[in-house]
Amino acid sequence: MSKDNLSHEQWLRYIKKERTKIYMDRSTFMEIVDEFATQITEMNYGADTYGESSEVGQEGVVMFTEEAQDYYNEMYGEYEDLLNKLGNIYPNKI
Repeated sequence: MSKDNLSHEQWLRYIKKERTKIYMDRSTFMEIVDEFATQITEMNYGADTYGESSEVGQEGVVMFTEEAQDYYNEMYGEYEDLLNKLGNIYPNKI
């Protein structure tokens, strides 16, 4: 049977099986995922996204609040998984 005569379900299985992984520069991949995670974190936390550090020697440094950082970490993982699973896009191996 040619691929032109496949049912919808067969076509989806064919596409999934035949997809080639796309590899990109690790730093570019991380930049993309970071941008997605940062934007969704800023949209979710608004003015409460950033605060000044209270760590000794880091006074005055602006960073994610603890809650925003936790959310960012979760979103980073989710966007990384989405790119991997749905886009078949991966960072180059070191």
